[in-house]
Amino acid sequence: MKVALLLLGLAAAVLVQGEPWCRCGVFITFSDEEEMVYAIDDIAIESCDDVAETCKNGCASQINALTNNGDLWYVTPSNVTVGQIICTKLATAHHHHHHYVHNHYAYGYYGVCAGPWEYAEVVTQQMLCCEDGEHAHCIS
Repeated sequence: MKVALLLLGLAAAVLVQGEPWCRCGVFITFSDEEEMVYAIDDIAIESCDDVAETCKNGCASQINALTNNGDLWYVTPSNVTVGQIICTKLATAHHHHHHYVHNHYAYGYYGVCAGPWEYAEVVTQQMLCCEDGEHAHCIS
């Protein structure tokens, strides 16, 4: 009976786990919440038991490539700065509208399968400031 329960538990764990995935994103920290401001494509991994370094390094590489190593003033192929993409996202977020943001760094995170978000050791070069949803230079 114990063997049957163990096998059933293992089968359930495999079904719940499903396809392995590594998610990536850039977040801003506010006093009462974390807000994802830049979604990055998932990274392919072999299994949910994959060492987190594969996911972490893949996310860091992708974030750095898309943002020119965390440069908020980098002009993306869509002819908009990384900072403007983030300010637009913050101003139009479903639950919280952050039209005015002052002196916040954005941080890269990764998550393996159903695990928690973890810091990918990526941070923007400059602090983010948004004035009525528009990317602006920060004034201390």
